[in-house]
Amino acid sequence: MVFPSLEVIVSMLFGIKDLMVSAKGLHEAMSQKNVEDIEGYFKYFLSCFGCKLHVAKVSYYQTLFKMAMAMANQPLIIEEPFGGGPIDASVDIPGIGVFIVEMKYLKAEITDTEDKVSEDLNKLSLEAMRQIDYNGYALKYYYQDKKIYKMALVVYKRTRVKAVIKEEIQK
Repeated sequence: MVFPSLEVIVSMLFGIKDLMVSAKGLHEAMSQKNVEDIEGYFKYFLSCFGCKLHVAKVSYYQTLFKMAMAMANQPLIIEEPFGGGPIDASVDIPGIGVFIVEMKYLKAEITDTEDKVSEDLNKLSLEAMRQIDYNGYALKYYYQDKKIYKMALVVYKRTRVKAVIKEEIQK
């Protein structure tokens, strides 16, 4: 299946105002490095798509993140080849810096408690941050005169989003 599918496009047409508001809010929240707003606006953006359109794959949410950035008129590079593996997304916000985004999707069991889901979201966000460090994704931007931010974005069933942002200290 190719994303966005026809169902996603039809869903977008019915909720275009909400999509635009949430996409611009997500972009603004990233500009301010406001983790709570990033989580809220990305969840708001995801809620614009019917639950029957939900696909339990990280590639689906990567595509929707790319769509949100495009709607906010923010260019980004997705699945950028790099020595340690592809970078999920790089977002260069003028005057703010470069966000290196690693996305994860939480596959939880239906019997998992809210506490277990929260714990697993936290673990996956830490795993995403370690992946950025381990693969050296920030190295590509070290010699550009920009701040570098590492951002983990973890999604669970379009109803829960966990974001973590850390500034990379350039040596």
